[in-house]
Amino acid sequence: MCRIFQDGSRLTWDRQPAKAAMETAMPSFSCQVLGAPYICMASPGFASTDMHDGMRRIFFTGLALLLGFLGNGEGVAAGIDWRLRMLMPTQESGSLMDNRTKSTSSSTTSELGFHIVLSNGFGFGATGLRSKGTVNGNSASTTSDNVDLSYTFGQRWSVTLGVGWALTGKATLTESSTRYDTENLRGGAGFALLGMPFLGGEALLGFRQSRVRYLDLKYDSGSTTTTRANPLKADTQQVLLGFGFLF
Repeated sequence: MCRIFQDGSRLTWDRQPAKAAMETAMPSFSCQVLGAPYICMASPGFASTDMHDGMRRIFFTGLALLLGFLGNGEGVAAGIDWRLRMLMPTQESGSLMDNRTKSTSSSTTSELGFHIVLSNGFGFGATGLRSKGTVNGNSASTTSDNVDLSYTFGQRWSVTLGVGWALTGKATLTESSTRYDTENLRGGAGFALLGMPFLGGEALLGFRQSRVRYLDLKYDSGSTTTTRANPLKADTQQVLLGFGFLF
């Protein structure tokens, strides 16, 4: 715990020796007084990156174990064909939001999505999103790579319901010639698909809604790092068309 004393134009930190061990494990902070407002800057710590990488490793390990277990089970939809699905957005709309102000212009592009459905109805896949726009006169761009889990009902005609998690990605916002970047993101998606017989496989029609928050946007000048207070949010709505191969 620190006590802050203000002396003229400087802020002096008085640290207690008993907390020295704790402070060495935390990111360092420094403050300056420029006129009236205080601008606080923090050097990037290791905790956030290590925590996110650890969570991703745990997630993928758990996902592999879960799918291995489910692949040997008998689900409600047991007996359906294995399916390899390719999905492409045909209509998209979206917005970027900064401090409750929506972007005046935005474009959302998506990579081709892939989805595998097992014989017991459980499925998994991957989807990528890219967005650009202008918010409060500042240019912004975001990316996110998503892992999806789903369940499929039906055989010839099918309905699929699923959710997605944004695991990796980044955001960039340029404000007054200062560029802020982050790879710290939270969010996900929900989607639904309708499958129907077509040319020996299945035609797919669906809808996907995504919402991702990008936190801790930072500007690194080399000696100090400034963290932006407001997160950047990206919302996306998509109409999907696709084709599925049956095995």
